[in-house]
Amino acid sequence: MLETLAVLLVVAIVGGASAAVVAFGWLTTAMAGIVCAFVGLIFGVPTGFYYHVQLHRCLAPRGALPPRWWWSPVRFHALLSESERRRVMRWFYAGGLGFGLVILGGSIALLSIMLAP
Repeated sequence: MLETLAVLLVVAIVGGASAAVVAFGWLTTAMAGIVCAFVGLIFGVPTGFYYHVQLHRCLAPRGALPPRWWWSPVRFHALLSESERRRVMRWFYAGGLGFGLVILGGSIALLSIMLAP
């Protein structure tokens, strides 16, 4: 099911970028993709950083975080209590949204440039 959604998302991005290039021109579409990626960075980097801070604040006092835990922090979500989960996961999803905007914007910009005459 997840694979099907990923394929549909890729098809939608390629089709949408192609239609945008036809409607607005490749340069305008590429710039819109770059702006989308920039907004994703501006939003996603601070929220992703704060997610790591919140996860550390919750789990470090218990000694549940090994060295270099930040390389794969998702595996420690199971150690969170329900109240900690609510506090930490909102930042996790916000950072993921920012990352998604970066990927979307970069994909649109790249496809626009590839479709340039």
